[in-house]
Amino acid sequence: MLTRVAFENLTELTHLDGVWRYPGEWAVLDAALAERYIARGLALPLAVPVGHGAADPADPCDAPLPAPPRRTGHIVAAYALEGDDEYLAASVESIYQFADRILLAAPGNEAPHGLPDPVGKIEVLRGTGHDLADQRRACAQRLRPGDWLLPLSADEVCTAAGLHRLAQLMQDYEVIVAATWMFWNNFRTLGTGRWDEAREVKALRWRAGYHYRHHACPADAAGRLVTANGTLALRTAERFSCRYAWVRPRAALPLQVERWRRRHGDLRPRYLEQVFLRWRREPQLVERRYGTHPRGAGGTRQFAGAHPEPIARRLASGELGGEAYQ
Repeated sequence: MLTRVAFENLTELTHLDGVWRYPGEWAVLDAALAERYIARGLALPLAVPVGHGAADPADPCDAPLPAPPRRTGHIVAAYALEGDDEYLAASVESIYQFADRILLAAPGNEAPHGLPDPVGKIEVLRGTGHDLADQRRACAQRLRPGDWLLPLSADEVCTAAGLHRLAQLMQDYEVIVAATWMFWNNFRTLGTGRWDEAREVKALRWRAGYHYRHHACPADAAGRLVTANGTLALRTAERFSCRYAWVRPRAALPLQVERWRRRHGDLRPRYLEQVFLRWRREPQLVERRYGTHPRGAGGTRQFAGAHPEPIARRLASGELGGEAYQ
């Protein structure tokens, strides 16, 4: 029997039974352990399974929830594009009602096509180049102090429950760092292990003097990263979105490998043939010998939740999935 708890009563990062727990973090624990933490006043029980599926509490589910009140300042979703438009429409759809403005930093002079924008939230920044830091800087120039920046990837699709939770956290913190559910190889498989280690800034309240030195995290006027300058920041194991960069039609996989290399550096030689495609035939051998991550290590597990609604609808209609992805 498992019990979901929130470590809302922690005031700082705390080491509990061999695991670091963050203030406000949610966790699914053995019932006896959960009761012990609750009795000690370290955790609060979560009776409502917000954002998780019944089949596997670690997987997302997209049951819509009412949005809580949020702090002042525009919420600005900012995308750094690379011409990978396959999931962009679903991503923008997932954030559209939550965001006040949506910025698309496009490498060239062409704007993405087919993005509904009924109330004029989308602004395309053309000619920003392929360098991710330059694209982030171009978006940052459109921000005003007090705005909330949500840096997003074109393959990242938010869950309704995740945005609900993010809005709650934005009332208590100014920087929120989290992971995502990373789909790998197909729509039924999640990357684990090394895939779970990546944490990114998911929401940041912009202040005067903030700027991007590096694409991963802005710095303040003194050059200190905003996650380490005393700003009220939360690093959480919660997840608010799903990523699909490694779920592509087979013909598009070489481009995804090059895209990863351009943004993250070298990856395992012959990763596509020796790891990614071979895993479809010999998953246990590949995970034991190589791992699934482009830099080695990493595993997989079967996905047991529900995709965000924009993805689920496209899968049901056949727009995504099918033979092209085999």
